[in-house]
Amino acid sequence: MFISDSKMLRSSHDLDVEKQKVEATLKYQPSLDGLRAVCVIAVLLYHAHLDWIPGGFMGVEVFFVVSGYLITSLVLVEWTSTGTVSLYGFWMRRARRLLPAIYLLCFVCAVWALLFKPGWVYQIRVDIMPVLLYYANWHYIFKNQSYFMQDQVSIFRHLWSLSIEEQFYCLSPVLLLLALKRLGAHQWAIGIICISGGFLSLAMMRLLYDEEDPSRVYYGLDSRSSGLLFGAALAFVPPAWYDLVPTKVLKYAGLLWLAALLVVFATIPDQAPSTYQMGFGVVDLLSVGVIMSSKSNTSAVGKLLSLWPLPSIGRLSYGIYLWLVWNWLCSF
Repeated sequence: MFISDSKMLRSSHDLDVEKQKVEATLKYQPSLDGLRAVCVIAVLLYHAHLDWIPGGFMGVEVFFVVSGYLITSLVLVEWTSTGTVSLYGFWMRRARRLLPAIYLLCFVCAVWALLFKPGWVYQIRVDIMPVLLYYANWHYIFKNQSYFMQDQVSIFRHLWSLSIEEQFYCLSPVLLLLALKRLGAHQWAIGIICISGGFLSLAMMRLLYDEEDPSRVYYGLDSRSSGLLFGAALAFVPPAWYDLVPTKVLKYAGLLWLAALLVVFATIPDQAPSTYQMGFGVVDLLSVGVIMSSKSNTSAVGKLLSLWPLPSIGRLSYGIYLWLVWNWLCSF
């Protein structure tokens, strides 16, 4: 067992202190919140069914890359500073941040349905437990519930992505801790493993893709892990490696990667074979490029994404994404 009885008894104050120690050495990057803002806006516009942004759904893929990078960075910072990783502390921090909001969402939606939409009550009752236990993506797969057929009413359908992230949060720190104990002196090797896993996930997407309805690969953790894993691999890049890249490349290339992402949002369709054969991989690599470039204090993309109000919107992106249900509440 990785979690001792004494750790199970630590107070909320102890967890706050631990969080401050772990995150203090991980410098806050407002540009990452700015990138989140761009992505959540793209997702909102996509769900508004606007013709000029058919690829806005790819904003979720960028979220995955950012999450993989940040979560892995937090684990590495804790490992470097303490020589171990408190799994209990990690999971409790995630739970305290994520669970209250999603519990509130489910409560409000259930009450709304009881009062105004009795016809929704059965579907909410079927879907609410998978949402609360973060296996909604597999629930939708096994129930053959399409992501792309709008006539299938499921007010919680967009929460499939939070299930994927939570599954990653449950698995990744355990696997990282095991890998660091065995390969701690060769962290680059863990990064290579993450990259290999990312390409394997993209291969699974191509293999399992169904042209009639790609919902299986859209929902699946196995076929949607590439962004998380490529982001995780980025966390293993030593700071010294950035010095090997010409200054002008770091300073301006990020703008090209960001512009390319915006072009993807404006052009790529959500069910085309090319989207699943190479589209997600392209978005993953562009996202990695933007994050790498934004790490430099002098980069143009970092300054752009740090402009108000983007970081402020990005810090609210989780709540904004949760309440995509307004699209359902106002449409029926």
